[in-house]
Amino acid sequence: KGEIEMIKRVLSVFTALFAVVSAFAGVAKIGDTEYATIDAAIDAWKEGDEIKLLCNIDRADYFFITKNFVIDGCGYTLKCTKAHDGYNYFVNNNGYKQTFKNITIDGNKQVAYAAQCINTSSTLILDNVTIKGGKTTLFQGLMGYGLHINKGNVIANDLKVSNCDAAAVYIDSNKAAGGSFTLTGDN
Repeated sequence: KGEIEMIKRVLSVFTALFAVVSAFAGVAKIGDTEYATIDAAIDAWKEGDEIKLLCNIDRADYFFITKNFVIDGCGYTLKCTKAHDGYNYFVNNNGYKQTFKNITIDGNKQVAYAAQCINTSSTLILDNVTIKGGKTTLFQGLMGYGLHINKGNVIANDLKVSNCDAAAVYIDSNKAAGGSFTLTGDN
């Protein structure tokens, strides 16, 4: 009986230790350095770096980053978990070059656009990316799109878009000049 109690105590200590280590595990890394949040990894990003996700990321707020970056999702998902008063989930704006590869961007039917690229000086590169779920909303009469392009420049290779209320891609043609959409690959 004493041996069983000792084994239980040892297992209890290992379980607690695992929980503590798991709580401090990073969600992304650059090189060998892990970061507790995707925002911290993006803040640390420098030209030539690549952020690699280490797990799925659920996010209750917008993913609006005013900085260049490259994210390799490593097959994981960036998922919206809460509806917003606004009408988009991911926005590439104000002249930045942002790259996503090997990732799923999931609007989770929480927002009208799962991804959006606006402003003629913005470039969004999508390589082996899956975009899911824009929902129809009455906010400003917007519909449910996977990807919305409004004067932005999108370069996509092997892009997959699904689970949208209205359309996979919406290119705003009512605006004056600028913007492009280049699609290559088998999807």
